Amino acid sequence: MHKILIAALATSLSTAAFAQSVDTFDPSEAVSNTPVVGEGFTTPTLVLFNQGPLTNGTNVSILDNNAPFLYNTLGFTGAGAFRLADDFTVPANQVWNIESIIVFGYQTGATSPTITGATMQIRNGAPPAGAVIFGNETTNIPATSTLSGAFRVTPTTLTATNRAIQAVRIPVAVTLTGGTYFIDFTTSGTGGGPFFPPVVPALTAPAPTGNALQLQTGVWNPLRMGLTTDPVGAPGTGPQQGLPFIVEGSFTIPAPAPSMNIFGMLALALTLLGAAWFAIRR
Repeated sequence: MHKILIAALATSLSTAAFAQSVDTFDPSEAVSNTPVVGEGFTTPTLVLFNQGPLTNGTNVSILDNNAPFLYNTLGFTGAGAFRLADDFTVPANQVWNIESIIVFGYQTGATSPTITGATMQIRNGAPPAGAVIFGNETTNIPATSTLSGAFRVTPTTLTATNRAIQAVRIPVAVTLTGGTYFIDFTTSGTGGGPFFPPVVPALTAPAPTGNALQLQTGVWNPLRMGLTTDPVGAPGTGPQQGLPFIVEGSFTIPAPAPSMNIFGMLALALTLLGAAWFAIRR
C-alpha cells in the first residue's frame, strides 16, 4: 500500500515538475478536423469591460509562426500551479457590481465544452503586490463553459479543430469603485491544459497587446509570446500580451454631492452678515 502511495506521489510530482507554462506550436502535430459540438457562446448584454479581439480571421485566432515573427505560443497555461492575471479599469465616477468574469481557453482535442472549474481572485493592483479584495487561490468555483465558435490555429492549419476555444463564465460577486484592478485566476477541466490564447493583433503587424502576467514556479512573469528560439516552457522573449476577457455586471453613477452656486453663497453671506449685525446690536 505504501509503495502504491509513493509511486502515485512520485507520478504527480513528476507531472507538476514537467508541466509547461505554454502550449508550444509543433509543426509535426497531426491536425484534426473533427466537428465540435455544444451550445454556442453569446456575448452577454451586461458588459462592463470587453478586452479583445479574440480572433484575427473568420472564427479563428491565428498564431503567426511565419518569418520574421516566428512566434511559437498557441496558448498560456492557466491550470495547476500556473495562474494568469490581467487588468481592467473602473471609471472614477462609477461603481461596478460585478457578477461574472468570462475568460477564453481551450483543452487540446476537446470536441465539446470541458472546462468546469476555476479559482478567481480580484486584486487592487498587479500581483504579487496588489492586495486581494475578492476570492482566494483554493476555493473551486464551478464554471459554465460554452463554445465560443473560434479556434486557435496557425496560418497553415486554418481549418483545424484541435483547439476549440471555450468561453468560461466564472461567477463573481463584488462591488468596485473607480480604479485599476487585476483578475488572477486558474482553471480546471477534463483534458490537457487548459490553455489561454492571447489577444490577437493584426497578422501584418504583430505587437505587444497588453500587460498580462503568468505565475510560474511561484514567480509572476510578463505573459510573453515565445519565439521558436526560446527553450520549451520558458517565459519567452517576445512581446508582452494581453488576455481576452469580459467583465459582466451592472454599474451605478453616484449622485454628486450638493454644491452651492454663486447665488447660494451670496445668500449665505448675507444671512451671516445679518446675524452678526443683530448680535452686535444686542
